[in-house]
Amino acid sequence: MSVKSNSPRWKWPVSTFVLGWAVAICMVWWSMTAYSFQIDAEHRPIDAWPQEADLTLAPDRPTVLLFLHPRCPCSVASLTELEQAIAATPAELRPSVLVIATVPEQYDAKWTDTKTIAQSESLPGASVLFDVGGRESQKFGAASSGHVMAFAPSGDLLYSGGVTQSRGHEGINLGRVSLTEALAGNHAEPEEAATLPVFGCRLCLPDETCPIEGSGNSVSSSVLHMSPR
Repeated sequence: MSVKSNSPRWKWPVSTFVLGWAVAICMVWWSMTAYSFQIDAEHRPIDAWPQEADLTLAPDRPTVLLFLHPRCPCSVASLTELEQAIAATPAELRPSVLVIATVPEQYDAKWTDTKTIAQSESLPGASVLFDVGGRESQKFGAASSGHVMAFAPSGDLLYSGGVTQSRGHEGINLGRVSLTEALAGNHAEPEEAATLPVFGCRLCLPDETCPIEGSGNSVSSSVLHMSPR
């Protein structure tokens, strides 16, 4: 006697397979989504340019700082979005831009010759500085790659946060729009400066193990030095 294809003994294995496949798809989707919005480190909030900073605040226009981990692939999107924000700013209001790339105390070309650094050096009007040991980044409270800060000539904070919708994601987003508005003068009072999350790798900071760390024997005698063009 033959078993019909719609017999209950066939339905259970098929149902179990379909359910297992659906669960697997959901787990993969959840894993990818969770990573996209993962925040590796929390920054320390500030409301003004640190007095102990060794960087130079522009006296006649806003100053924008972008803190980077040179080996963070997600930060390529942050650079693209920052360039878009600056391009959308009227020429007379465009800021002084400093890209602060944190590197370990001992580092080599694996840290300085990266796609992220190359794109940083091609950013119009920007200067790239290597922050050895992350000491300068720590003064500003930055903790994640892709963190953008904008300051008025007075030193008041205008914007702090990321400029991407999620990790490594390019496209119009609230961070980029908020930064553009801040640079154009369409921002709230300094104490109400927009602050948004940053999606990127943890920066190389003092007293911490540097993520994606590589070995090298090149040691800088200064805390900051400019990338050669």
